Amino acid sequence: RFDIGSILKGSSLWTFDTSQKLRFGVYARASGNLSSDSFIWIEAPFGAEIVHTMFGYNEGDKIILWTSMCLHDPSRTEGVLG
Repeated sequence: RFDIGSILKGSSLWTFDTSQKLRFGVYARASGNLSSDSFIWIEAPFGAEIVHTMFGYNEGDKIILWTSMCLHDPSRTEGVLG
């Protein structure tokens, strides 16, 4: 997460809040109305960050999503999320 309060305290601009679960929305192009009700919201049982979605498609009632993802590694102290 981008956290301006964290940088004001002298810490990292980017932080990782493990209590926040990965949540993202999928918008059906055919819905026509771009509103929050038009999205399918998906929440994972773990905290992570989707860095960039590369490709997605439907396979029946499944959504197949190809993406890179950052997971929290509490043993790491260096890097962007450190």
